[in-house]
Amino acid sequence: FWKEIIARGGIENRRERSRPFPTQEEIDDIKELGGMNYIVIDSEKGTVTIKKEGLKIDLGAIAKGFMVDKAVLKLKEKGISSVLINFGGDLYCLGMNRGKFWKIGIKDPQNIQAVIESQILVDEAIATSGNYEQFLDYKGRRLSHLIDPRSGYPVESKVISISVITKNCTSADSLATAFLVLGLEGTRDFLNKNPSTMRIFVVTGDEKGKQVYFFN
Repeated sequence: FWKEIIARGGIENRRERSRPFPTQEEIDDIKELGGMNYIVIDSEKGTVTIKKEGLKIDLGAIAKGFMVDKAVLKLKEKGISSVLINFGGDLYCLGMNRGKFWKIGIKDPQNIQAVIESQILVDEAIATSGNYEQFLDYKGRRLSHLIDPRSGYPVESKVISISVITKNCTSADSLATAFLVLGLEGTRDFLNKNPSTMRIFVVTGDEKGKQVYFFN
């Protein structure tokens, strides 16, 4: 429901709603169809079994990163050792850039022509998730295109952008989305419980201005 409403609002006309908002009853019905415990993955057989009627898998938060990683593997098989792959903002930097380091800029979500931070990447991926390009303004609320599965409603948070740098693009893509849903404190809690070598940039914004947080 929400994704359709926000998508049809369009980038240039976010204030227009193309259909009524879903009722709480509709949202509750959809939430009943969810649950990762109803998905069984058998890596040996290469199968995925869905054990609940009506449950669907949405690969929107992982597919681009997965395809970038597959492309990197194919290029390596062909003997290519230096390349930058950019698939809709999901990037992988393989090797060096003509003897120099790859230097990647992280976009300022409040001024997309500007860069808030730059990072050196060698054999690493970066993916960014944000609500600054796809959203709908409604009565002073910014409705993100990302849906919080816990509430069934669009994510409402001070976090407007999260960039994740790690060794593969599948992880960077999926975690950037998950962290945006979790928010700043949820991301911090996750990292405290799951130490890693990831580099993460979190950008928040409100009436007090913009803040950038870095986790490493």
